[in-house]
Amino acid sequence: QSPDYEHVVNISELRVFSEGELPSSVQQWKTLDGKADLVLLVTDPGDEFLFFCGLIPKYIAQGREVMLCVVVNTDAPYKCEMLDGLWQCGLMNYPYIAYFKPNMQATAKQQYAVWSEVQFVRHVSRIVRIYKPDVLVTHAIDGEGVDGGHKVCADAAIKSITTAMDNKYDVGYGVKLFGNWQLKKLYLHLYGSNRTA
Repeated sequence: QSPDYEHVVNISELRVFSEGELPSSVQQWKTLDGKADLVLLVTDPGDEFLFFCGLIPKYIAQGREVMLCVVVNTDAPYKCEMLDGLWQCGLMNYPYIAYFKPNMQATAKQQYAVWSEVQFVRHVSRIVRIYKPDVLVTHAIDGEGVDGGHKVCADAAIKSITTAMDNKYDVGYGVKLFGNWQLKKLYLHLYGSNRTA
């Protein structure tokens, strides 16, 4: 780092609570330990609201175990906005945030060249193994506009139908730790047939 670069910390709000029950606005996240009914796989924090609207609150209201998995590990303000929104939706499972850097390309081929197709598909297979969802929901095949990250999420999700059952598609002993898993349903945003509300 440059010697003239300074770290500045600003506190915009500070709340102090007395002893007793905390208000519902105080975020107390939990780690999902077990199976999810539905996994929503998105590229960036905020995509879950931009492209999937009321999906999270709808299925939480039905008593479903919902898990959000985000591909891009971005900066703190975006993560905070995402967490605030998820909490308002009623989601208390802390989201899974992968390690891919925010370097968006226009096509799936270009995006895979940056993120490594092998690693990315293996990582999505690991997510399926960890959370064992009945349903996986993700982006449109053609992306949401010009964004290769959305396109590879769709591509890897389609591949995970078979790769999450294939021991070759493994990251960090995922098969040994979590076993293989077969998805029951995959929903792609804006897909042409078999749509659901």
